[in-house]
Amino acid sequence: MKPLLFAVTTLALGSAIGWIATRNEFARERLPIEVSGASSVDGGTGVIGPKAVVVGGSRYNFGTIDRYASDSHEFEIRNDGDAPLTLTVGKTTCKCTSFAAEKGSLAPGETTKVKLEWTVKTGDPMFEQSAELITNDPTANPLQLTIHGNVVDTVRPDQPVLALGDVSANEPHTVRVRIHTYRDRKVSIVKHEWAKPEVADHFEVASAQLPPEEIAKESGAFDGVEVTLTILPGLPLGPLAQTLKLTTNVEGHEAIEIPVMGNVVSDVSIVGSGVYLDKLLVNFGTLTHGSDHKKTVYLVVKGPYREETGLAIESLEPEHEFEATLGEPIRDNPKIIRYPLTIVLPATTTPVVRTSDETYARLKLAITHPQVKEMTIRLRYTLK
Repeated sequence: MKPLLFAVTTLALGSAIGWIATRNEFARERLPIEVSGASSVDGGTGVIGPKAVVVGGSRYNFGTIDRYASDSHEFEIRNDGDAPLTLTVGKTTCKCTSFAAEKGSLAPGETTKVKLEWTVKTGDPMFEQSAELITNDPTANPLQLTIHGNVVDTVRPDQPVLALGDVSANEPHTVRVRIHTYRDRKVSIVKHEWAKPEVADHFEVASAQLPPEEIAKESGAFDGVEVTLTILPGLPLGPLAQTLKLTTNVEGHEAIEIPVMGNVVSDVSIVGSGVYLDKLLVNFGTLTHGSDHKKTVYLVVKGPYREETGLAIESLEPEHEFEATLGEPIRDNPKIIRYPLTIVLPATTTPVVRTSDETYARLKLAITHPQVKEMTIRLRYTLK
């Protein structure tokens, strides 16, 4: 009997302590209560304002698309508010994406279409781009419209970039690229274009269908064509940056763009400390006035006309600011001839700054090479 009485007493005492502790813990808390009337969104005024809703969602999965292909989708925008909704086209995440809205303003309950267009210019297996729609709905400004999906290759070049390295300005240079299809489609080149048409006459393009045994070498390929690109003599010296645009017979594809990169060099070039061959520039750096400053670089002549090629200094500009002399030819390599070119800034030269293309000093050479008749070397220096 006593154990039972002790247990009951203990249980009652524990419940009382628990009730007191709970009361003290929550005495200062504000518990949730049910609120009726206007929602917190409208501030109690009953006015919602403009409200932008994307019918069906703001993300659209287009499934699969061919690489380099174009597509479009129309998003439907509805104003679920009680005030006019304004729509303004904003930014896109890629130049390959564009969009436009049918209407710039929607009355309450009104809808409009926003068309998003894109071209798949990516080497990745996935494609996702977004566009911003600027609205006067504070809860959806900007409104993000997104398209995404998987990319498959129907038409693909075997080289995304034609990196040519050094290309002679005096001799033709040939390079090839193959275009394959990876679905049940034949391929041919309909036309070609150049991103820089002003020098297009220095390039020749031809194409031919690949034989079955060559197509079989490319895993998964159904058909293929080989494009032959010939760079002709006469391009200006320096960096070569061109883009070949190939249009195929495969419907739904934009032109395939293949960058052509290289450096155009001549049979007559210049090497040495401080030389920038792509700019035909010799950099002296910053010099101290009152002392002679001398630098020797080398003019290099190669190619089949090297023995018949003669060099001579034709002019200096400014004429009295520096001196230049050509030394005797050096034939320590059977494939090239080197001519020492010594340039001197005398101690009497007036302090001057020549650090831009407009202010560089210039040394002009007369050359008897059949394709290279002259060369102008720029001199960069600061004389303090």
